Amino acid sequence: MNLDITLEENSKIAEIQQAQTSLIALKYGLESFKRYIPADLVKLLISQGKEAKVGGEEKQLAILFTDIEGFTTISETTTPQQMMEHLSEYFNELVGIIVKNHGTIDKYIGDAILAFWGAPLDVKEPCLLAVKSALEMNNALIELNKKWINEGKKTIKN
Repeated sequence: MNLDITLEENSKIAEIQQAQTSLIALKYGLESFKRYIPADLVKLLISQGKEAKVGGEEKQLAILFTDIEGFTTISETTTPQQMMEHLSEYFNELVGIIVKNHGTIDKYIGDAILAFWGAPLDVKEPCLLAVKSALEMNNALIELNKKWINEGKKTIKN
């Protein structure tokens, strides 16, 4: 899904300007949505003209759960601002890997991420994708920790 288009609000016709404003809002909304939902699912929902609905079916899925070791201690020794910046960088890195590997973020539980593969879109070898993601996430965390050490910040263990 290509959202790299530039839309400008510059029409002198009110209806066109309103449509442009709506398209800009839609673009930003879809970009935000794609951070948590696989782009393939967003494309499918749009192309089929369907809305996401609550419901389900019985399937075998691969599930991944992350948790930061000693998070309570870390949060007690940093300011809320520092903690939020740290978590934001951590989540952005890990969520990017999950989504890149066709996973779906189910929820955030404090410092934890719960993700799954195989629904709502079927994927080939969901277990392999989950393990691949876990290994990539571990490598990404090693790199983040190196960066944080250089910046004088606390490191994180999963």
